Amino acid sequence: MSNLAYKYFQKEPKESLDLSKAERVNIILLDDDPTFGEVIKRYAKKYNISLEVKQTVSSFAEALSNTKYDVVILDYYLDEYTGTAVAQAIHDLPIVLISRKSQWQKQTTELPTEIRRFIHKKYGADKILSEAISLAISNKQK
Repeated sequence: MSNLAYKYFQKEPKESLDLSKAERVNIILLDDDPTFGEVIKRYAKKYNISLEVKQTVSSFAEALSNTKYDVVILDYYLDEYTGTAVAQAIHDLPIVLISRKSQWQKQTTELPTEIRRFIHKKYGADKILSEAISLAISNKQK
């Protein structure tokens, strides 16, 4: 595993990741970074978390129209769009916005209401998936 990939991959989940609830959550991730996508996918698979990773907006949109998801994870910086632009087209699903950079906040004045959390990628796959699972479960209970 490369050094870049290793910093996103935790050996064991933190206490906040409730794996008993994770089995009932279906997650989709849109991130054009193939290294991060592969790392988070491997992490999810290790803990039996249902995660589908898409690298393009078109494949992401197709998956959303064909499959029921409980939560969306969006990278802010994408090739053609921003995560907030993609989020504006998503309704009734909670969204976790992720980024490797922090300066996106200076460029964004108002976030779509579906974006419930921002997590810097430096916090790793366990934190990102934990927040996504938590949001999906709380959204289901409404």
